[in-house]
Amino acid sequence: MASLRRLRYIDEDGFVFLKGRLKRIYTVKGKDNYIYKLFPQHIEDVIKEYDIVKSSAVIVLEDEERYHIPISFITIHQTELSKKELIKDIYEYLSCSLDEYCIPKEILIVDDLPVTVGGKIDYEKIKKGYLEN
Repeated sequence: MASLRRLRYIDEDGFVFLKGRLKRIYTVKGKDNYIYKLFPQHIEDVIKEYDIVKSSAVIVLEDEERYHIPISFITIHQTELSKKELIKDIYEYLSCSLDEYCIPKEILIVDDLPVTVGGKIDYEKIKKGYLEN
């Protein structure tokens, strides 16, 4: 339910604003064997709150055991940290900010994220590139 709350908010005048779509919804089995809804946009938003992260894209892959698993691709600002240290720090941050079933199986640092002609992140291109490697 926390994921849904982050997709909308009500301002002080009572107006409702939507921050995302429910279009990308998946199911995932948590460690407790319960089934949860997985919102990639919510994961992206939380990752982007980490100050060194410039942008984030989360793809979701099918998984026999967990139904679906999130994989995160990020671009970063300049930092003194090594990629390994940075990814470790992001995982620690996410473990405090997300439910366990939302934490990406992998976090990959990339130079840039492909975009569509309309300027939106091209998730299909990211997924295709990931599966080819």
